[in-house]
Amino acid sequence: MMKKDIERRCVELTQTAITRFWQRDPEYVLGLCSDDVMWISPDQERYMRGLEEVSVDFRKAVHDIKSSHISHAQFSVVQNCGDACSVAGRYMVTTDEETGVFLQSHERCQFNWERKGGELRIVSIFVSWPRGQIVPDEKCRVDSINKVTRRYLEARIAAQSDKRRLVFPDVNGPIRFVSLNEVLWVGAKRKHTIIHTVSGDYEASIGLSEVERSLGSGFVRVHRSFIVNPSYVALIERREIVMSDDTRVPVPEKRHAEVAARLMRTTN
Repeated sequence: MMKKDIERRCVELTQTAITRFWQRDPEYVLGLCSDDVMWISPDQERYMRGLEEVSVDFRKAVHDIKSSHISHAQFSVVQNCGDACSVAGRYMVTTDEETGVFLQSHERCQFNWERKGGELRIVSIFVSWPRGQIVPDEKCRVDSINKVTRRYLEARIAAQSDKRRLVFPDVNGPIRFVSLNEVLWVGAKRKHTIIHTVSGDYEASIGLSEVERSLGSGFVRVHRSFIVNPSYVALIERREIVMSDDTRVPVPEKRHAEVAARLMRTTN
């Protein structure tokens, strides 16, 4: 098997390669490819081998996509066979603001690596394409996009005027910076904390109390294991709170009046 440090390097290179791909930079990825690389995508015509042929089509594919950034990425080694390593990833793709359109979808990729001449080289690439809805800014209608996407757009707009961030160590290693406006609720998960945002979940490697101190007074603890953002509360019921994305957060019945009062006071 490949050593762990080389395995980690394959994961890092895969994440950088797919990030550069969505930033419309084909040369970075092609520079890592082997001469017999295979290029695969869901499009039927994109299944080919050989760096020369792949380079032509790969550049065309990158030219056709909108400049985008990825978030909520998870990359895992699915196979390690000594001189070969396969890395699969899933992530959310969101178009950059300057493109003039909004597209967001969950996508996947797989990069297969081999050590050749002492260097890591890509021997095959699979990248899925966005299947979300493109919404031109000037024609965007609130009732034409789904609830999660609408909340994402609202949060991005709000973030322009509020630069506060929740900073926390992710269980996968990186230090993350998330706009407070994007956080719907946070919940305890043993000694960790789930950060539920408008565009997906993160898992922080710190406890709920530590996260609560970073959130500040604009959030309300409604249960010993849950803290919510009042801006995303849709309904307060006797034993639970319904969030704008239909998540149901429990509330102790004895604390219903207190929690309801705090939520309304904080919102006002």
